[in-house]
Amino acid sequence: MTIALAKERRATLVLMDDRKGYILAKALGITVIGTLGIILLAYKLDRISRVKNELDNLRENGFWFCDRLYKELIKCEFDHK
Repeated sequence: MTIALAKERRATLVLMDDRKGYILAKALGITVIGTLGIILLAYKLDRISRVKNELDNLRENGFWFCDRLYKELIKCEFDHK
C-alpha cells in the first residue's frame, strides 16, 4: 500500500520499517527511512534530547530491533554532541 501510494503520488521518500517493502521501494528508486532513522534525524535536529530514551520507549511498546543496533544508535548520541 505504501509503495503504491508513493508511486501514485510520485513520492521520493517513504517511511517504512518492513524489510521486503524497503527492498522493493529502493529498487523502484524511492528513498526509504525507518522509525529508527527518524529518531536519529530528530536527535540531530534537536527535536528530541536523548536517543536512548526513545529507543527504550519503542522497545517497551513492542518495537523489536537487535541489541547490536541498539548499542550503535546510542553511540551515535555520544558521537554527535
